[in-house]
Amino acid sequence: MLGIFKSYRRLSRKRKNVKPPEVRTLKTVLLDDTHLFWFGWGSLKLATHRGHITIPFKLHEHARKFRDWEVKGSRLMRDGDEYYLHVTFRKTVEMKKPKESLGIDVNEKSVDLAIVKPDKVRFIKIDVSGVKHIRDRYFRKRRSMQSRTSGETRSRLLAKYSGREKRRVNTILHKASKMIAEIIGEEKVIPVMEELKGIRERIRYGKRMNRRLHSIPFRKIQFYISYKSMEH
Repeated sequence: MLGIFKSYRRLSRKRKNVKPPEVRTLKTVLLDDTHLFWFGWGSLKLATHRGHITIPFKLHEHARKFRDWEVKGSRLMRDGDEYYLHVTFRKTVEMKKPKESLGIDVNEKSVDLAIVKPDKVRFIKIDVSGVKHIRDRYFRKRRSMQSRTSGETRSRLLAKYSGREKRRVNTILHKASKMIAEIIGEEKVIPVMEELKGIRERIRYGKRMNRRLHSIPFRKIQFYISYKSMEH
């Protein structure tokens, strides 16, 4: 909502007769004020204009690892007749300074690792070629839809397939970054990643090659590796 309002305000300063945003269906409620909600492992207590209400919920098995973490905020989401609670946790970790390092190089089809220690150097290649196949397949689907459809149908289909592509790519990146985080913990090394500032501007090849290289999620996989490795 805040992003939509900021976008409207920015456009209204540049152009006249900009239609203000309209909320027809509210499916998400942010619960960022910890004075208005109390999170428990099995129930959520909310402060409303009619008093406090307690909502029981089923805890996902994956969430049990966050029991000792600090709750920072949450959002209540509605999907049809079902409600989902997304909670943000925070944990203070002690920064370790290992002497050994792990070099990480993100490529089109793999993430290449180099474990550098005084007594050994070990190379590991983690396959992420599925990302390229997914990008190529959905690029062809979008091009086909743009030539065959128009208007609301085109917008709806593009949004549908864009979300599906993103989820499938993220699944591959999460699995790869989890493997790398486990290697970091086992080998007790510090990850060293390439500087990405300006990398998109430096990619200047042919049209087809530019599209392939721009589709590589350099920064996203670095982000996943960074926060997953903190747990180790």
